[in-house]
Amino acid sequence: NIGNIRFIIGTIAFSLGESYLFPQMELLLNKLSPDNLKATYFGAIEIRQIGFFLGPVCGGMIYHEYGAICLFIFCSIFLFLISILYMKQFFKMLIKI
Repeated sequence: NIGNIRFIIGTIAFSLGESYLFPQMELLLNKLSPDNLKATYFGAIEIRQIGFFLGPVCGGMIYHEYGAICLFIFCSIFLFLISILYMKQFFKMLIKI
């Protein structure tokens, strides 16, 4: 079945990309953090693990209660707001450089 082959190829491609990109954040953090605060920075970056738990739980609850369209709208709005906050911080950092 062509659908299964596409799914397997997509899963392999996603897994390879993920296995490459996840360690990159730690490498970048190691380069950017001062020596006396490395442990603090690495501890703070692990807060993202909360998102790996809360994302599927909250998404599943929204999907179950309100349906797929509402979940899509909620995720779109949330992504838009996070993008604005990210860009705001990015431009602050860019101005300092």
